Amino acid sequence: MVGTVVTAILVVAATYVTNLVLEESRKPDRPFTWTVSTRPADHCLPHTVVGKTEREASPPDNLAELAAWAKRVEAAPGSGSPVTITLQGSGEEAVVLLDMKINVVSAPVPAQVFTVGGGCGGGITPRSFSSDLDQRVPVLVAQGGLEPGPGGLDELKELPPVNFPYRISSKDPEVFAINTSAERCDCRWTLDLHWSSGGETGWARIDDQGAPFRTVGAAGGPRYVYDLGRERWQKI
Repeated sequence: MVGTVVTAILVVAATYVTNLVLEESRKPDRPFTWTVSTRPADHCLPHTVVGKTEREASPPDNLAELAAWAKRVEAAPGSGSPVTITLQGSGEEAVVLLDMKINVVSAPVPAQVFTVGGGCGGGITPRSFSSDLDQRVPVLVAQGGLEPGPGGLDELKELPPVNFPYRISSKDPEVFAINTSAERCDCRWTLDLHWSSGGETGWARIDDQGAPFRTVGAAGGPRYVYDLGRERWQKI
């Protein structure tokens, strides 16, 4: 009789624990979603080839082929190439974004780099952050931006830097532009976002589909920039 009662209690307890585990597994990891864009290749942004010879880097015939060339030779984004992150609440309750930190995963010095592109003017970048990856402990610094006025792009309005916290919901997303710079490293990096909602808080790791983001500096070793007019690599 006692054994039967004990067995029944153990079965009930096991069922309760199992239901708790299943209930926890059904809960979303966090009350918001995000999408990441590393911006497609264009001639306004530097694209850098690391770890290849001059012949292996074989440049594009023209800037219209820059995207295909970058994919073929596995060119990495150069210093100043932005990462854009769009965050949106997944439920009715608002989410407060408390802080965001940048983590450099690895930072070897590139031995030799080949660069194509770079040299256009700046864009409109509200909610913009910059980080110098050459620093011993890189940090994100809020930057001001520009917003079109009544006259459009001819009447740009300056926006002051806005730092954390931010508030997002399902109807009120937020877009962050992360602009990293580097001179002396082939940097891999990720972001950690601190959030709070409904009495819960946590950290979310933001990366490039499971891999670190990458920013390549060009001052670590011999640097070559492609001269489209002369159709050759030029050492600088």
